[in-house]
Amino acid sequence: MSIRVDGRPEPSVLEETSCISCGGSEYETVFEAYDRIFGGGPYPYVRCAGCGLVYENPRIKKALIGHYYPEKSYTWKELSDEPKLVPRLMNRLEKHYLFSLYRKEKKHIDDYCREIGLRPESVLDLGCATGERLYLFRKDGCRVLGVEMSEDIIQAERIYGVKVVNSSVEDFLSAKGESFDLITNYHIIEHFHDPVEVLEGMRGRLNDNGLLVIETPNAASVQFRLFKEKCFFIEAPRHLYLFTPETLGKVLDKAGFRLAYYHTKKPFLNPSPMILSLVPSLETRRMRINELEGGGFSLTKRLALAAGVFGLAPLAYLEAASGMGATITAFAVKKH
Repeated sequence: MSIRVDGRPEPSVLEETSCISCGGSEYETVFEAYDRIFGGGPYPYVRCAGCGLVYENPRIKKALIGHYYPEKSYTWKELSDEPKLVPRLMNRLEKHYLFSLYRKEKKHIDDYCREIGLRPESVLDLGCATGERLYLFRKDGCRVLGVEMSEDIIQAERIYGVKVVNSSVEDFLSAKGESFDLITNYHIIEHFHDPVEVLEGMRGRLNDNGLLVIETPNAASVQFRLFKEKCFFIEAPRHLYLFTPETLGKVLDKAGFRLAYYHTKKPFLNPSPMILSLVPSLETRRMRINELEGGGFSLTKRLALAAGVFGLAPLAYLEAASGMGATITAFAVKKH
């Protein structure tokens, strides 16, 4: 029997759950969303009556959720051996754009570390993908380690010289090992069946005066309120939780952290999900999966997406200025 179906999921693959933040079982349904990559659904999202956390319920069982992820990684890759000139140039342009974003992220972290008197010598990135973020820290002399279970490990190690552990985040954190001054993770916490348990594992790997940096979609954003179930950041059924700054703070508190600071200002990143919410046919993941599987290079769609990103940049600036940007970047420290 096929587990992943292009339609309503079979009851046998679903499970009911309660709120991982407050333990409550009372909720109201907020919306139903469909799988943007494979089709299928709908998948209901509910809001906890006790604390306001939005989560998928019922959800795909943990043992089966892997069937709802692409077999090939759809993250950007260095395709230096691409024989055709235009695709090679487009890939290089995308690379430079992404690196500009990663440098801005790192500068924000560096500035905050200076503010709190932290000089990180060791950095752990959970779900490090192709390793660009760690590469920037390694250039500054930090000892870096990534955790990744996809084929992205090949690029992280071969091109960027980053050491990567081939493991799921949960398995890595459950094993005893070295601790770090700085732990980062971008857009992974919403994927876990038990984020509190994962955060507790991060706490165990963080030095006492260290810093945890988490980035996740913002369910209190302008984009979320405008597009609702069609919002690009609602990646059903893989995104099990949709946090606001308030509910993320509560989950961090339960796991032994204090939310020290957060921002939602990423105007160079947030135009992309905005255009993809408006024009789903420009879905970048489907495009990349198609290319990796031997399909044609989607030059027209890539150019349309780039034009949309730059065209909507002013709106993303306004969104960021309102304090309701599409992503939350949270800085947390251990409670003592």
